[in-house]
Amino acid sequence: MDSNRKTNDSPVPLEAKEHTWMVKGAAGAWPDIYSLFREDTSLLNRQDFITGFTVLHWIAKHGDSRVLNTLGYGVQKSGLSFNVNAKSKGGQTPLHIAAIHGHKNIIRLLVKKYRADVKLRDTAGKKPWQYLSDRSPEILQLLGAPPRAALIEEVGSAEPGWKPPKPRQGLRHHISSASSGQRPLTVAQMVKVSRSSSVAQFFKQKSQHRF
Repeated sequence: MDSNRKTNDSPVPLEAKEHTWMVKGAAGAWPDIYSLFREDTSLLNRQDFITGFTVLHWIAKHGDSRVLNTLGYGVQKSGLSFNVNAKSKGGQTPLHIAAIHGHKNIIRLLVKKYRADVKLRDTAGKKPWQYLSDRSPEILQLLGAPPRAALIEEVGSAEPGWKPPKPRQGLRHHISSASSGQRPLTVAQMVKVSRSSSVAQFFKQKSQHRF
């Protein structure tokens, strides 16, 4: 064993207080977070070395807007500010995380009060609005989604230049026939009609040729 190594060295590459800050944030232990922030305000925007999350990411994940308001008050009083656009290891901002978990009040606060950038993309190339499962017009507009986004069921499928495919001619005929009360022809009936038409045309041509 190396005699020069300190006996109190930790295998975690964080200071004890910073490690506690990260653990309490992940657990949603907000009274402890308030106390730690009062002791050391420099913890505010520290990022976890594994996930890249700040405490604001964890607040966005847990979705308690009261926590954001309470901590935000202390942050403002200390003359500091959240790094609202901090990116995790996956390139996700707190706004991405709030959208993924559907926390609308957090989304409103991040955008309206803290001016989060709605245009930032994560490493998957997605903006926050593309993670929404509940696509209410208000939240879509708040996140800068294109107008057609509310009409598209699949998340993230509204790409630039996207247009709904046109129905084929045969499909339109089938639909119009069904809507008018007529039963669509079966394959056998269509073949029969085709043959009948061909025979009739043949005799017509023979008749004209004779006269």
